[in-house]
Amino acid sequence: MHRGRITAITLSILVMSAVVTARAAEKSPLVGSWDGTWDSIQGQTGSFVMAVEEKPDGTLGGKMTVSSSDGTEIYSVPLKTLELKDSIFQATYDSPDGQAEILVEGTLAEDKLTGKWKVKIPGQELIEAGNWKAAKKAR
Repeated sequence: MHRGRITAITLSILVMSAVVTARAAEKSPLVGSWDGTWDSIQGQTGSFVMAVEEKPDGTLGGKMTVSSSDGTEIYSVPLKTLELKDSIFQATYDSPDGQAEILVEGTLAEDKLTGKWKVKIPGQELIEAGNWKAAKKAR
């Protein structure tokens, strides 16, 4: 009887370890830090860092820190939405003043993201847009 309990406990530990290992293996390829550059249709350029984390509920979250071409930080804001479906990436965040939403769309290939961004203000036409690209930082 004692041997049966030890076997059951050992089996439970093995099953739990397998579940934890499988969960870790399912981690989104977006999780981590991304260094990128951006340009705008108005001729501006700069860089950004996107930090992506997995929340306890399994969804993705993070922060976008945007800088000008001379390296001066323009703003750092939390991401509102962030998702990856197949290789299609999409994220949104609000401007620091809360007046606009920035939509960032792109494609993931290996550890590189590329795409387009645009600023949306409710009730107004497009006021700014551009391209961006990023590479995942090595751990």
